[in-house]
Amino acid sequence: LTTAHPRRKRQSAHMSAYGPLAMVADVLSGIYAWVTSLCCAVTCSTQSMQVNERNLRVVKLLAEGGFSFVYLVEDDEKKKYALKKVLAQLPEASELARWEVQVHQSFKHANLMPLIDHAVVSTASGAEEFRLLMPLYPDGTLLDLAVRLMEGGKRLEEGRGLPPFVQGR
Repeated sequence: LTTAHPRRKRQSAHMSAYGPLAMVADVLSGIYAWVTSLCCAVTCSTQSMQVNERNLRVVKLLAEGGFSFVYLVEDDEKKKYALKKVLAQLPEASELARWEVQVHQSFKHANLMPLIDHAVVSTASGAEEFRLLMPLYPDGTLLDLAVRLMEGGKRLEEGRGLPPFVQGR
């Protein structure tokens, strides 16, 4: 003969009062909150953006990191660009984003990503949103190429991968 622990009796009584309908409601509420957060964080608030005088329409999300998103955008003439949007909620993050803009503006070289334009926008929450407009490289980066080749069982040959790093080009 076994007897249940008093605490277990209270837990099971509490759980049975919760009921399957309440569990389903909680699950659906959680799913709805998750979907809404994805929509509002990535899509809803970013259908169109402005970088100074340029009106840009978001075509799709290309990549995301800790506090930044990279979008495929197009202007009124349908020219496509990459737009990096950095959300800086702390002064240190704003300082790093400003430094990134400064670095882009400091170097002009065929093998470095140029910065076409940039803007800083204050958000309703008091954060700063840095928008960095860059050319679109539709085939991706050198790393993207190396990964595609590796997935196909091939490797990137040195003669194809090293020229961007040679001085004077």
